[in-house]
Amino acid sequence: MGVAETTLLIAVSLTSMVILGATFLMNVRAITMELPPVISSCLSPMNISSSLRWKEEMSYGEPLHNVSAFCQEGGLICDQDIETPPVILYRFSRYRMNSIHPAASMHDKRLFFNESELSVGNTMELPDQEPHIPTRAFLPPTLEPLLFNSSGSRLSHVLHVFGFEPYSHLAQSMNDTLELCNHSSMEGETRTCVATFEDMLAFAMSLTGSYNFSILAGDVLQPQGIVKVLDLQEMTNEGQSASIACHNAMFPFQVFYCHYIRGTKVFNVTLEIETTNEIIMAIASCHPRVRIPLEEFHVPKIQNELLCHWNFGDNIVWVPQQSILTQSSHTDSFLISQTTS
Repeated sequence: MGVAETTLLIAVSLTSMVILGATFLMNVRAITMELPPVISSCLSPMNISSSLRWKEEMSYGEPLHNVSAFCQEGGLICDQDIETPPVILYRFSRYRMNSIHPAASMHDKRLFFNESELSVGNTMELPDQEPHIPTRAFLPPTLEPLLFNSSGSRLSHVLHVFGFEPYSHLAQSMNDTLELCNHSSMEGETRTCVATFEDMLAFAMSLTGSYNFSILAGDVLQPQGIVKVLDLQEMTNEGQSASIACHNAMFPFQVFYCHYIRGTKVFNVTLEIETTNEIIMAIASCHPRVRIPLEEFHVPKIQNELLCHWNFGDNIVWVPQQSILTQSSHTDSFLISQTTS
């Protein structure tokens, strides 16, 4: 399969971002970035005229007359009976919020490790693979104000528009996502939840001051596999450059929970699977220690060491484009046109 090119024209500013055609902004410059499949597969297929037509219908505050047509046209998932298992992000968030329940268990000792374990020649055991959350498309920016607010204030309205029962599986997953979006931040953490690619890009730009990024996405990791570290590349200038991690979260449309933790290092790691000798790429993020008991992570505390975890499944990491990740998976090209004076 060759590399497909995805080209979108977007007007960008640090305070707002809109599709050209809806708003006119002065002076344009182009930026190109490579999109990993986990992102390119989420770009909205809905055109501007269709999004404006659906926006008008939603403005009346009544349930959509044809939800299935809207969901099909927008690339959404609207089966209210769909069940999505809680990913480690939810388990960790509930742990941080002291809402311990069976899904909040942090018993898998392979989830976290010390930075010193990321050394060439070292062998490591991978954790269980994250459960896959079904692929959905982002909302068009035109519809986001009507259907998504990370504060949760619009949840009852969204359930009404889609005709979802408030105690359905999908409604519960949506509530879990909003709970995740609204839990308290750690020291040095800045975070948001986004339902459009434009908002995710704006968040990354606001934290880094950069318009050029590498979006890192590793290969699917073999669960519980033994791997050998062959090579690693530190992508954030020893933690001095901001990196933004974004994690897939469930809604009928694509939502990502994105956050920046001050002092985080990001590594592009080349691994060899012991049983097959297959070479894979993985992304590791290493954070300053959080203020919870380290024994719960089954990781011994070592002075001045960062606590690391793999970014796998549907997780991505944005880093300023000082070095380009060479991936084994294919990427798409995303063209941004940005207004400048």
